[in-house]
Amino acid sequence: MFNVRAVLSLVLFLSLCGQANEYIDESLFALSLEELLAIEVEVASGLLESELEVGSTVSLITREQWLQRGARRTDDALGGLISTIALPTFGGGNALAVRGYATELSVRGIATILDGVPLNTLAFGTAAYDKPNLDLGILQRIETIRGPGSAIYGSDAFHGVVSLKSFSSHQNIASGELELGHMGYSKTNLRVSKGFEHFRIHSAIAYSGQRDENRPYDYTDNDTQNILSATRDHQYNSQSLVVKIDDGKAEHSNFELGYYFNKWHSQEFPGLGTHFYAGDSLAADRDFTGNQSQFHMSKLSYRWFFANQLSLQATAFYWQNNQLLIYDRIRPDDHELFQGVQEHRNGLSLTLSQPSHSGSMQWLASIAMDHAKIDDTRVDRIRGDSSYLLVSEASYTGLSRTINSAFIQTKSGFFSERLYLLLGARLDEYSDFGQELTPRMGLIWKPTADSAVKLLYGNAFRAGVGSELSGAGVIKGDPKISPETIDTYELIYMQSRAHWKFNLSYFQSRWQDAIVARPLAAVEDGFSSEYVNRGENKSSGLEFEGQFLTGDFNLQGGISWIKSESVSEDLDYVAFPEYIINLDVHYEISPQALSISLFNRLHINADSGPIKNNIANPAPLENYFRTDLSVSGKISSQLDYYFHVRNIFDRNIVLPSVWNSEGGIAQPGINATAGMRMTF
Repeated sequence: MFNVRAVLSLVLFLSLCGQANEYIDESLFALSLEELLAIEVEVASGLLESELEVGSTVSLITREQWLQRGARRTDDALGGLISTIALPTFGGGNALAVRGYATELSVRGIATILDGVPLNTLAFGTAAYDKPNLDLGILQRIETIRGPGSAIYGSDAFHGVVSLKSFSSHQNIASGELELGHMGYSKTNLRVSKGFEHFRIHSAIAYSGQRDENRPYDYTDNDTQNILSATRDHQYNSQSLVVKIDDGKAEHSNFELGYYFNKWHSQEFPGLGTHFYAGDSLAADRDFTGNQSQFHMSKLSYRWFFANQLSLQATAFYWQNNQLLIYDRIRPDDHELFQGVQEHRNGLSLTLSQPSHSGSMQWLASIAMDHAKIDDTRVDRIRGDSSYLLVSEASYTGLSRTINSAFIQTKSGFFSERLYLLLGARLDEYSDFGQELTPRMGLIWKPTADSAVKLLYGNAFRAGVGSELSGAGVIKGDPKISPETIDTYELIYMQSRAHWKFNLSYFQSRWQDAIVARPLAAVEDGFSSEYVNRGENKSSGLEFEGQFLTGDFNLQGGISWIKSESVSEDLDYVAFPEYIINLDVHYEISPQALSISLFNRLHINADSGPIKNNIANPAPLENYFRTDLSVSGKISSQLDYYFHVRNIFDRNIVLPSVWNSEGGIAQPGINATAGMRMTF
């Protein structure tokens, strides 16, 4: 059992005994222009690479950036990305849609990785339901891939990758943060890194929560057809913990042992909408879902270093989760549905890598075993008077899957490293359906040292998960369902100078054998839909991102245009905005004492939900335009203050609903938080 007081006491003790000999500035002010413009990521290959030479479309979100933005949850930290939108789903989770294709199944196909460990579940193929918020207080950076990642990460990485890096430091540091705000919002965290003679301990604990928001929503009464109003609480609390031990000073080898914990509890978030009710708002004033989840993980890695930068890393992990989703169906069916699942996942891997050698080639090869099992489930229906209508279990109870995989990637330089050839492939052997080979390749030409032209190809696949193989709720499964596949082509131009950088991208993707929920002609054994492989989809788009920096001024922004459609169904994915525009302005008024930032996000041409057989014309939404203000600075060398105001113009802004809640999901009006951050 997770004892908050005990862990807080431990962290405080470490902070007292481990006060830094020199002050370490974690603020944005501490970064040079070169550091702000330079991006090195490892999410696209497993090796640190510069932005100009990486073989995927990647983004890096640093701790300094999300602190400046005033992000409250993990999905907020992703709010500055173009071609990406986080859409509310069950129990306070968010479905991350990338480059179009926004549907109720957008929770699947995004690989969530924590310190190299895959977090997606076998039951639902996502981490959005059981781990909707790994608190930012325990994280150090987030790296993302927009586009296929299966050639590196396997089936989970169909549309993209979100790689979370937990807190660590090479220097002694202890810091704490407290933030309070609108409608009972609160956030606190403690972070400590302390070095001893032969090892170092990194520890972080974080809490965030929101009390009742009483957020209004409208629905059409099914009897009178009048428009009525109700409210949802949108209440949650989240706890996260990480403790890691490493011997980072070792020259010939090092190890890391880590323990991770996350707990989530939410109530009265958006529910089933009109999706399962033939386009009607039958849930009326009780269109709610709640969520209770708990997650534990352990990880051990050991790395040996050899001559010529060659290294071998062995990694083992084990995690287990326990989750309960609660669907309020009191109005249409006079009961609540309790859908619980408990599962575990463990894996072993060996990775041999060489970042570079005399032949101008970097390479990485890995073999791995990954096993997942759904240990227990619960499907109970409880009436409004607390009597049981049904006590059962899900049809995927006991389902297990073992994946043996091998992955290799090379990047070779030619013509004095002006031209790079990227080649990679991953072979997965599944215990339940066979083998899948996933390739990637690319050409990267650097006409100058500060520019690059990239031509990239990536293939991805996604195997059916428990709910699709065996069925869930009113959707019938298919144990013989085939993997869906996607092919993506990208043409990218990038340039970076001393004070500015930009990149321009064009992409096309073609999605085959998509796994979709198709309505049945008539209800069969309680099922109204079934999972099938159906049809062809395609997406294309343009993306532009740029940044300009001077000593006191930072201007950063981007724009994406996305067109995605189902070719076989002859319909557009209308829940994804056609245009997403970001513009962030940061100005340091007084060196380190006062800075001000404005963050603008605009969505153009999106409907309130996806097109379904019984919802042919979702209502169009007004353009989403949100402006946030952030003021921050220093009171002393060890104490920072900040003040964040969201939606400063108090606009009525609405996000699409993947479950077709009537009119979409309304977002809060103007609201504010204030906090302090102290380094001990």
